[in-house]
Amino acid sequence: MGFKLERVKADKTATETAAHMGVSRMTIFSWEKGLTCPRAERLLKLATFYGCSVEDLLKDNPKGVQ
Repeated sequence: MGFKLERVKADKTATETAAHMGVSRMTIFSWEKGLTCPRAERLLKLATFYGCSVEDLLKDNPKGVQ
């Protein structure tokens, strides 16, 4: 998924994102690795924080982005 790509494009750290979202850094990493996915309301909040769309968050990462 595009969680990490969008975070990097938005120039945000996992720590900043976790603080904004009210979750742990491990939760952010879990979303980025595709182990879990945030609830719909969190997807909207995350997309707003990153300045992207929910669709961008849910897209597959291009090769090389881990």
